[in-house]
Amino acid sequence: MLLISLEELVKDGLLNKDELPKPMDAKRVKYEAVATVKEPLIAKPAERLILSEGGLKKQLKDFCKYPGISGWLEDAAYFAAIDNSLNTFTWNEWPEPLKDQSKIAMFALFDAIFKSVGEINIVAEDLDDVQLRKVVGAPGMAFFQFGFGGDSENPHLLHNHESDQVVNTGTHGNDTVLKYLAISEIGDISWTLIRWLVLLSYPCKIYGVRMNVSATQCGNWSFDDLEPEATKLRDILSMHGRANP
Repeated sequence: MLLISLEELVKDGLLNKDELPKPMDAKRVKYEAVATVKEPLIAKPAERLILSEGGLKKQLKDFCKYPGISGWLEDAAYFAAIDNSLNTFTWNEWPEPLKDQSKIAMFALFDAIFKSVGEINIVAEDLDDVQLRKVVGAPGMAFFQFGFGGDSENPHLLHNHESDQVVNTGTHGNDTVLKYLAISEIGDISWTLIRWLVLLSYPCKIYGVRMNVSATQCGNWSFDDLEPEATKLRDILSMHGRANP
């Protein structure tokens, strides 16, 4: 919703020019402020489009009937309506009847995606429903930093990794290696972990850069020039025969 252009909605006649908000003067995007301003403005043209008659309304109906869309659109709308009405963190906290219906809807969504665009590569974080991920054949994720604790069933321990997993040094939101391991100064421990991952025989690894601080809404998703780090990573990959030809 945040990426929908209000100016384009004005061109389509669904929003009046005097309804546009004043430009925000900021060096970085303030997502919460943008959402507060845009969400009610998006609702207006949506209602106007539904109540209208004409070319745009016909385009909407044709879009909804398109085979690549109709297979998942209603289920997705159903999911969003429930999600917006319940005060839960994830869908697996929904009441059982709704949770079961949601799982069916997600199976239908994946089925529609594969039928529309063919067999595509999807990687899923193992956060909620691992069974759903395995049924659709999507590789999961393991995080190297999370393999230093827990019991023997910890899925992030090296001996519990699966062959169809993407292995990450960490996530974009968890703490840096130095802070996560409570290390103040010990050479290049971050690069040591990356080298360990490079040596593993898994087909895919992700070497993460922290871009945001969890549970914060400001000052995130930005980073400085990473060319020196990129050069060093390319050298490590080439040394171990992992670089693309």
